[in-house]
Amino acid sequence: MASIDLAQLLEVCVRAALAAQRYVMLDLVKLPEAEAKMSFHHDDPKTSARPQTVLDLSEADRGLLLASLRSAVNVDVKSHLDYKDGDAAEDLVTTADVLTQAVLTHVLQRTFPSQPFTVVGEEEEPSSALAAEAVICVKKHYDSGDAFMPNGAELRAHLQTYAKPDVAPEETASTVYADSVEALRRRVGVFIDPIDGTNCFYDGVWQAPMTLVGITLDNVPVAAVMNRVFCFPLTQSASAISLHQSSSTAATTGPARPTRCGPSLSFILNAPRLSSPFVVFDGALLPAPVTTASHPPCTPASALLVCHSSTTKEEFLQQLLGQLQPCTAIRARGAGYKQYHLLKKMWAGSAVSGEHITPADAFVCPPVTIKKWDCCAPHAFLYAMGGDIFAHDGAPLRYALARPDGSAGTHTELAALPKGLLAVTPYVKEEVARRMQWAVGST
Repeated sequence: MASIDLAQLLEVCVRAALAAQRYVMLDLVKLPEAEAKMSFHHDDPKTSARPQTVLDLSEADRGLLLASLRSAVNVDVKSHLDYKDGDAAEDLVTTADVLTQAVLTHVLQRTFPSQPFTVVGEEEEPSSALAAEAVICVKKHYDSGDAFMPNGAELRAHLQTYAKPDVAPEETASTVYADSVEALRRRVGVFIDPIDGTNCFYDGVWQAPMTLVGITLDNVPVAAVMNRVFCFPLTQSASAISLHQSSSTAATTGPARPTRCGPSLSFILNAPRLSSPFVVFDGALLPAPVTTASHPPCTPASALLVCHSSTTKEEFLQQLLGQLQPCTAIRARGAGYKQYHLLKKMWAGSAVSGEHITPADAFVCPPVTIKKWDCCAPHAFLYAMGGDIFAHDGAPLRYALARPDGSAGTHTELAALPKGLLAVTPYVKEEVARRMQWAVGST
């Protein structure tokens, strides 16, 4: 009998995502050195609020940091995207993308030597030099405990309190069993987009880039990490000093780690044998049993707020948006960031200075434009609360790790979204199905 604890798998992914974020911001971009040259140091604290994260910086100070970023990372064009306009038509990959995925896969392989899951990641294998950098990152930021697991004690308590009645006292509600490791690999998937919104990462559109890790069980998303790369505390902000002091104290007094969580991080565990998911959103632990915000019923007269790409050519979206009328378009960049607009409809979360997010009802994407690693993580949050993601024909999006005949699928097959997608919050799911004229059984 083989088994894997989904809570442990989630914890490894959370900590690895945070470790990679620290390495990118502190070691590649060299935030402390760039920050020392920024103009906000000369501002009068009595008349202007001191920036707390990179996203709070002025345009001039962001420009200084962007110059540091571009000098630190290499960038390549993976492909040309015919459905995109302007510079967004070039699908970019940077060393930060490859390194972040390498950190995640390195820690996963080290923690789970038999690898009882299937990894579907966006990037190719790292070069020997980047693989060595990933090892340095793990030692410096993961093994040191700097990238701690926020709310770890609360998660363990949640597993006991909200375990369903069929969970035996000696069991953990998050443990999955199978006859063999190979059988687990057909059941448990880890979908990784190391930096979703790479073009935004390189262009300085920093509200969008996220590290996305989605964990699936039997084709359904059940856990996820969403970490906003640039919602990172400035090294001289009060929050950064507080977190550093807490971490240092823990390191000298014993194994206990701080429970505070930065606003960049959201994660969820919705194991089948839990009666309520465990949710941290925008750095805050949501009280269990988890509920969502209250909104008026969606009717045929309701104008849906539909998020779609600001860089996708209109011709690829006209028919779909026409079917969803009446609706109002919300344009944004980054697949994960667009779906984040839907999560903001369910939970208010925290606000970033100068960032205006309009909570959305739905997210639409044309066929063959994104991959499953772009949506698996946000899908876990939506699915846990009654929302879902569908293909344009109404078929629910699921994450099969094998072909229908049981044979192993190729990497391309496991990631493909040939029929596009339409993500919906729980509030509008039935009305969207009516407008799209989907069969009753499809939702």
